Amino acid sequence: MNGIIIIGHGNFGSGLSSTLELIAGKQDFVKFGDFTSDKSPEVFKNEVKVELEKLKDKNKIYFFTDVVGGTPFKVACELKLEDDRIEVFYGTNMAMIIETCMNTQFGIELDNESITKIGKSNIDSFKLGKKKHEEEVTEEGI
Repeated sequence: MNGIIIIGHGNFGSGLSSTLELIAGKQDFVKFGDFTSDKSPEVFKNEVKVELEKLKDKNKIYFFTDVVGGTPFKVACELKLEDDRIEVFYGTNMAMIIETCMNTQFGIELDNESITKIGKSNIDSFKLGKKKHEEEVTEEGI
């Protein structure tokens, strides 16, 4: 089985973890970390290492981060250099996390391309369509 760690600026990690718990229930293989203004990068990295240690029995660890180049992303990349089980994603959205979580529950391992494709396919904007009565055009009219 694989593990998931969600980290980001502010309450990104705890927020997405909370949302995941509402949707999919509590998952022991999902951990999180929040890089808040009261923490140094070193303190944050040590906190993330504690969460990573809780997943030491996992075959692969998916790190989901908020933005490329930020401290949480850099911490995940540094840890990847030390642990080849780690895969790092940035620009994370809920669809990526839910799909990875659900597949992990069933023992299905997604490749990186599939996970990023899921994320990209769930980004769009809401568009209003025609109202039903506007679509119903009669031949005779008024």
